[in-house]
Amino acid sequence: MPSVTISELQRNAKEIVDECVATGRAKRVTRHNESPVTLVKTERYLELLKMEIAVKERDFLVRKSLMRGWEDYQAGRATPLDAALAIADAKRGGASA
Repeated sequence: MPSVTISELQRNAKEIVDECVATGRAKRVTRHNESPVTLVKTERYLELLKMEIAVKERDFLVRKSLMRGWEDYQAGRATPLDAALAIADAKRGGASA
């Protein structure tokens, strides 16, 4: 990702922003060899924000499912994998390997 110093941004803000908008490429803004901020088109930022929200929502659902499974296990409503496979094999009329 290309970068621009904060001093360059102060001198050429319009041109730098126009370039980001025209190319769609983000630019890191550096200060003392660090990059505290990045210039990115608003449209792209909103896309990234939507993706982050979707990931967090999915993470919440996964954690909720894991918690429900843990509660089932603690309450004795879970079957160990070996036993579940044996039951499935018996229902199919086969034998477990």
